[in-house]
Amino acid sequence: MIRVAASNFSERPGFDGVSENHHVSLPSQGILALADGLGGTTAGRQAASLACASVVEFLQREARDQEATLPFVLRSYLSLPANVLFNALVHANRRLLAVNADRGVHEKGAASIVAGFVDRQSLALASVGSVSAWLEREGRMEELLRPRTWGRLQDPVRPPPGWMSRIPLSALGVVADLEPEIIEFRLRPGDRVHIGTGVSAGIDNVQEFQYDMAESGAPEKATLTWGFE
Repeated sequence: MIRVAASNFSERPGFDGVSENHHVSLPSQGILALADGLGGTTAGRQAASLACASVVEFLQREARDQEATLPFVLRSYLSLPANVLFNALVHANRRLLAVNADRGVHEKGAASIVAGFVDRQSLALASVGSVSAWLEREGRMEELLRPRTWGRLQDPVRPPPGWMSRIPLSALGVVADLEPEIIEFRLRPGDRVHIGTGVSAGIDNVQEFQYDMAESGAPEKATLTWGFE
């Protein structure tokens, strides 16, 4: 049986010393999430926090329960845990939309997110927006979920520099017809899964990943890492 052997969170605030990231790490329950808020410091922080809390609430209540897909859609190409995770993000989106409905245009918040759920030997990851997920296995890095950003739209290999490149094309709390991206795969002992905000494209190995996350002068970044054995 695969289990989480280590959990680590690291964060570097942006140039103004402010962070709009929020994370949840519950190894004993197999639940993790990292959200990057947008919409201003206060609205962004609140959106990231609500996004993570909504996902965790849904997973804790509905995980491994086929009825959890109601009134949501049960997708035949996904396992039951992956369906529940998918619907957890849909649920979080509805929560953020409800909060934003009573706010003015300059008070609305949104959030990019990657959330994960471990079920026996497998890990399901679901994403919306600009947060990325990486698998570290045998010294190599594989990007599991690519951020949907303006920069990746312009050039998925070498996105243009600058803050505009990191603008998400989708986020929780913006539109109702949201479609999270999802991946499932079998875990192996020794695997490390990294969820990160602000990670550069084109990384091939662990050293490049570590350098990218420690790069001085770069925008706000955060990484949540789980190690498995």
